[in-house]
Amino acid sequence: MSLDNTQEFGDLHKERFERDYKLISGLNSDMNNDISTCNDSRLKAESDYQGMGDLQKLIVEAQTYTDDIELMHQELAFLQVKIKG
Repeated sequence: MSLDNTQEFGDLHKERFERDYKLISGLNSDMNNDISTCNDSRLKAESDYQGMGDLQKLIVEAQTYTDDIELMHQELAFLQVKIKG
């Protein structure tokens, strides 16, 4: 005597397929969301870094002005000594 388990195994395989498909689809959507979040973060970091480039230029410009002012102070002190002398 043999039992016909074809329907039971078919149902089990179908349930397993649906479960696996649901999990894999969820994983793919989570990965796509993570990738888009990562790309957005990279773009934001790059724009922030480029903004810091402008800041660096301003810092260099301020240092140049500071050096120029120091030279002018030295020249002024020299001229004052020269006038007094």
